[in-house]
Amino acid sequence: MRDFSRALAGLGSRSRSKTVILRKLPLVAEIEELLEDRSVEWQSSFDAKCDETSLALFGITKADTEPAEPHPDDVKDEGPMARFRFSEAAFATYNEALDRYYDFQSVMGVYEADANEIGRVSYWGKRGYDVSDGYMTELRCLSRFDRQLYVATMGILPGAKVTPYGGGRRAAQSVDEWAAALQAEAARFRPSR
Repeated sequence: MRDFSRALAGLGSRSRSKTVILRKLPLVAEIEELLEDRSVEWQSSFDAKCDETSLALFGITKADTEPAEPHPDDVKDEGPMARFRFSEAAFATYNEALDRYYDFQSVMGVYEADANEIGRVSYWGKRGYDVSDGYMTELRCLSRFDRQLYVATMGILPGAKVTPYGGGRRAAQSVDEWAAALQAEAARFRPSR
């Protein structure tokens, strides 16, 4: 019993000391400062700056968390009659791509539902991230980084990880690694429902 109470006592102090306050990170503070000017969001240079910041903080961009749905034309069939038929192998490849896509969408849908239900500030507060502006209102730039933060925190895409002071770089782009990570994350959500 003593070990259990000691573990509980240490748990609270450990979780408080690990809270990452996003507004105090230099890269996030810079984006927040740029958002003071409301017209900046319409500039392509601002999107590029947000992508650079996202790569530095998480190793991925927002576009990496919003993949396009696979199309049958994406699957290359081979042979002399390739343009007239869709082979079983190509069909299986296309179905696997669709499964990966929908698995990823379901994982992100669970995050969106949870975050919208209790609020993003509360959601991230429970996970050790202070995403507020100091007055319990979410940061203005959070909508540009919350999906990447979720993917990096949960380890959904390989190579994506949170590096609070901007030491991150582009995550691995191996399709097989991404597919394996997505399938593992999707399998983790299925039994809980």
